[in-house]
Amino acid sequence: AGKYRPEVNWNAIARGSETIVIYMGIHNLPYIAEQLLGAGLSEETPVALVRWGTRPEQEELLGTLGTIVAQVEAT
Repeated sequence: AGKYRPEVNWNAIARGSETIVIYMGIHNLPYIAEQLLGAGLSEETPVALVRWGTRPEQEELLGTLGTIVAQVEAT
């Protein structure tokens, strides 16, 4: 698994904006989703994920906060 910063204020992030951008978070995605859900975001919150951005193998996935982890694991 990846690394994370325990001092991140997930409650503030969840309340702060309608759009949240996380760079290079694919290895921490399960943790990030868990924290955002725990901070009150709905499982139905739309998520767009870009993996390997700007590379020939770039992938885009659309889902929700409740489905995106399983979608990534399935690819």
